[in-house]
Amino acid sequence: MNGKNVIVLITVLIIAVVVTACNHSTEQSDSTQNDNITEDNDSEKNEHDQEDLTLNELLPYKKGYTWDYDGAIEYGHKMELKSIEKLDEKVLYTVEGEVEDVSGGESKKDFSLDVTYTVTEDRLTQTVDSETMMDNNFSQIELIRLPLSEGNKWVQKQENSEGEEISLESSIDSIEKDGDQKIYTVTYEASDSEYYEKRKIKEGVGVIAFEHLYINEDDVNQSNMPMGYEINYNSTGFLDSRKDKEKTNKSSTENDEISEEKAIDNVLEYVKEHEDYDEVNAMVDGEEEGALNVRVFENHSDHIATLGWYVVDKKTGEVKSKDL
Repeated sequence: MNGKNVIVLITVLIIAVVVTACNHSTEQSDSTQNDNITEDNDSEKNEHDQEDLTLNELLPYKKGYTWDYDGAIEYGHKMELKSIEKLDEKVLYTVEGEVEDVSGGESKKDFSLDVTYTVTEDRLTQTVDSETMMDNNFSQIELIRLPLSEGNKWVQKQENSEGEEISLESSIDSIEKDGDQKIYTVTYEASDSEYYEKRKIKEGVGVIAFEHLYINEDDVNQSNMPMGYEINYNSTGFLDSRKDKEKTNKSSTENDEISEEKAIDNVLEYVKEHEDYDEVNAMVDGEEEGALNVRVFENHSDHIATLGWYVVDKKTGEVKSKDL
């Protein structure tokens, strides 16, 4: 082989190596790009899953929350959030409580209650184990489903207390705002009867009101009627928050007492209507239990002349003349 042919062969080999390297580099680049796309899709999927779990926001964010409910015919029950368990595809809220025994201990019924709220990807489900809780007609019921939008409808089949499978036509009827929180009104209507249930569910609290159609099967002469219960906010919430609320209410009550300026105005108005004085002044001069003592006087250049004493109730502002 002469020198010219050797040069040509070397050139061909160099070109082949360069082409092969370029192709390999391109394949790596494409592979890396595909990997990035896959990671982005996984990230979007995770973000979507996080959005689906917004149903958690319908319930208290930590254990220790207590609910207190009052209802018809002296009904009432209290319950406390004992635990929150986060699993792979759901979150379980375990609640324990007791229905008020209005029989004074004479009834032999079991007044305990156990409730589990289960949050999954698209629904919040309530499971009840109680003999006496008012909304125990269905041991399990889907309280609400995504999307959380007015008009959302779905059909669920649940077994009632008689062991019958009932189709419940469910819907989010309305959404209202209470400050920064939303309240969802949801109805559940039996497809084969006039029976219905209705609940109001508030963000951060859960069920705040329940209503159902009480069907009187014992007395045909008595018509069916709506019956339910509502939350008592004064004894609902976290214990520390309730203590702070009680302090605030107490302070607010104390601050409802009238001011000294208001007491003086009330006395001057009273004097104007009941006494025959030309021009007088008044001042608070001491106090007694639940009342302020107000002196009415004429202001002279070298002295003041007391004309009378009056007592002003610190709560009502009522004025009474006080004997000297």
